[in-house]
Amino acid sequence: MKRLGLALASCALLSLAGAQAQLAGGLMFPGPGTPASSGGGGCGFGNSIGGGFCQGFLLSGTSWTVPSDFNSANNTFECIGGGGGGLNEIGGDARNGGGGGEYRKNTNQTYTAGNSITYAVGAAGVHGTAPTGGGASSMKDDANSTTPLLCNGGATGNATTSVAAAGGTGGTGTVGNAGGNGGTVVSGGGGGGGGGAGGPNGIGGTGGTNSTTAQGGTGGGGGGGGTNGATTTNGNGANGGNNSASAGGGAGGTFPNGAGSPGTAGGGGGGGSAITVGGAGTAGGGGAGGNGTEWGSSHGSGGGGGTGGSSTLATSLGSGDGGAGGCYGGGGGGNGFEAGSSVLGLGGDACQGIIVITYHP
Repeated sequence: MKRLGLALASCALLSLAGAQAQLAGGLMFPGPGTPASSGGGGCGFGNSIGGGFCQGFLLSGTSWTVPSDFNSANNTFECIGGGGGGLNEIGGDARNGGGGGEYRKNTNQTYTAGNSITYAVGAAGVHGTAPTGGGASSMKDDANSTTPLLCNGGATGNATTSVAAAGGTGGTGTVGNAGGNGGTVVSGGGGGGGGGAGGPNGIGGTGGTNSTTAQGGTGGGGGGGGTNGATTTNGNGANGGNNSASAGGGAGGTFPNGAGSPGTAGGGGGGGSAITVGGAGTAGGGGAGGNGTEWGSSHGSGGGGGTGGSSTLATSLGSGDGGAGGCYGGGGGGNGFEAGSSVLGLGGDACQGIIVITYHP
């Protein structure tokens, strides 16, 4: 009887703990940054991330089959749109970076096991004299008739230097954070940084904006909940914006000709530095935005690419190229001003979108 009493007491304690964990109808998900395991862990889709939860990523394709162990009462669907591509240098003027992709989230979507659900993963914006914007990421409902989850992509770098490339916004989902705008420039100064993607921890950081004729490149914006890319007042490159944990921004390049450092863990890339007076070569390129880490070590809201440094010297080989946007949804960086070379700087490419599915079988 004594053993039976102890066993019953134990069961009561376990039941109480389970009830407390489900208070307010909240999902018992691990927090952002919880790493996914390398094994399936018995999951019908994705991998075990602890606590009985499964998590998987949609990075390509167009149709998802609902697994047999899917639970419509305990799940989340999240997405980020693709980032916008940075604009190439045109006519010697520095150009703007692209906007970051939007983040959206829904809780407890209803799906029937075995059904094929149509989805789209937002394409990455590509740099160019006519760059492309980021594509939208989306997920249809159980009948493939409506779109309860939609994350819009970031706009392209703008040929009008004072007009920012808008970050993705206006999608569907109960929770949403906009992507960061690309940075703007003034004639004769460094280019604008790429915007960071929105993420579960907040909106994306704005790419660095150059409001003076300083020749150094600006930094890319940090990923969701991070800070804006920095600007510079001289020939050194500016630092990239940090992530939501106040870290990860890439360092700006050191004058002369220093390249910006890449961001880490969703931080923005650092801006490249300008060319030395009387020197030759190419101004420093912008650093790439860091890949986000909200869903494991390599999946999250990406930082924006940094801007290339400027050159006004006929002996140089041109301005620096913009850095690529971090995955997922980071906007590509712009490029520096150049007035003495036929070699024009290139904008940075952005990163594609992502869909994240988490559920408790």
